[in-house]
Amino acid sequence: MLTKTKINEVVNQIQELMSRSTGSIVEMIDKASTCGALSPDMKKEGNYLLAKALVSIYFRKGSWEPADSRDKADLENLSHFL
Repeated sequence: MLTKTKINEVVNQIQELMSRSTGSIVEMIDKASTCGALSPDMKKEGNYLLAKALVSIYFRKGSWEPADSRDKADLENLSHFL
């Protein structure tokens, strides 16, 4: 189990990482709008499809992946449990 202090630390770190990533993700909107790959559903107003896709793509590209092979193994192991 994690301590309450560690949980708060991780929450703060996640918030910091997300705030740093927002600008880069927002910059992807123009490219997405002109690439021709948006589905009609992604273009509809009132849903989160495009926003979720952009966030997912940003993090899937490895923007925050660890460089050390041991850390990568730890990340892969944790991903199986989440």
